[in-house]
Amino acid sequence: MLNYLTTAFLLGGAWTFIVLLLLPVVFLAGVSGVYFLADTFWRIRSRRIL
Repeated sequence: MLNYLTTAFLLGGAWTFIVLLLLPVVFLAGVSGVYFLADTFWRIRSRRIL
């Protein structure tokens, strides 16, 4: 029983650690993706105007 609890606790801690690590990465990827989309959109728009 103790072994099972320890395994569950370690797995939960590992998942929490992975999520905490991935959250900033996903956030930065989303921000850079939005910036890239806006940049390409503005380039296409300015190219059409010019």
